[in-house]
This record gives sequence, structure tokens and C-alpha cells, in this order.
Amino acid sequence: MSMKIAPLLLSMVALATAGCQTRSQESNADNKAGADYSTQKPGAAVALDYTVEGEPELGAVVTVHLEVTSADAVDALQLSLSTDDSLQLSQAESSVQFQGVPAGVVQTHQVMVTPQRSGRLFINAIVIVDHAGTQSARTFTVPVQVGPEVAEKGAVAADGNGERIISLPAEES
Repeated sequence: MSMKIAPLLLSMVALATAGCQTRSQESNADNKAGADYSTQKPGAAVALDYTVEGEPELGAVVTVHLEVTSADAVDALQLSLSTDDSLQLSQAESSVQFQGVPAGVVQTHQVMVTPQRSGRLFINAIVIVDHAGTQSARTFTVPVQVGPEVAEKGAVAADGNGERIISLPAEES
């Protein structure tokens, strides 16, 4: 009796395994771009490029050009900008919305900021896309360097185990 059950059990396992393999192949065929998206961070499939005009100076208005590109056609794309107190942003330019954005078409926005201190300052950008009633977002940071960049003190070296270390000079106070 056990001899009759063994072939039946073996054929059931073979059918189950064949069915799993077929579903896996079908899901890969349905999602042709799956490999491209599996390595991206979750969020909206958008890119942000920027250009800071000139050399930003303390207290002087600086123009920043932003370019947002969506990898997919979306119903709406909203760009919201914010800064901290060290970089004054015009409220009128802090948010813009684009309707019916085609895939790969660059959407541009220009913003004016006024640095309130020297150093590396940041514009925070949030891009929200609406596609078929589903929203997703991605955040970006746009650096604005006001004045000279501060050089690193110390030298980078490796210890006996190959670990990177920074040797800083001693300063007496």
C-alpha cells in the first residue's frame, strides 16, 4: 500500500513545484522593469537637479534654479520648499504644482533665497507625485555655500587594521 502512495505523493510534489516556478516566471514577465526599481529607495520615482547662480554672499539675494523630472507620467507633481532661519526663502516661491506631467519631461522652478549667515546652508525640497489617486513622495536637500568652504583640519590615515582615522592637531587653550 505504501508503494502506491509514494508515486502519488511524488507526482503531487512535482506539480506543486512546477506551479511555483511558473508563477515566478509570470511575475517577472509582468514586471519587466522590476530589476530597475528593486534597487531604488522607496518613494516617488523623481530626480531633482539644481543650479545656484553666482557666488552666494551674506545678505544678498541668490537665485536657485530647480529641475524636477519624473520617471513616470503622473497626474500631478507638487514641489514644496523650506529652509531654517539661516536662509530666508520667499513664501510666494515655496510651493508649486504641475498638472499632467509626462514621463521624462523636466519641470522647472526658480527660487530666491537670502543667506543670513556664512557656511553651508540648505534648501529642503519635498516632491509629491499623484498617480491614479496614489501619492508618493521623495525628499531632497539643495546645498547653498555662502563664503569659503571650511577646510578639514587633520590628516586621514589608516591604522594597523586598515581602519580610516583622522589625526587632528592638538590645540592648547
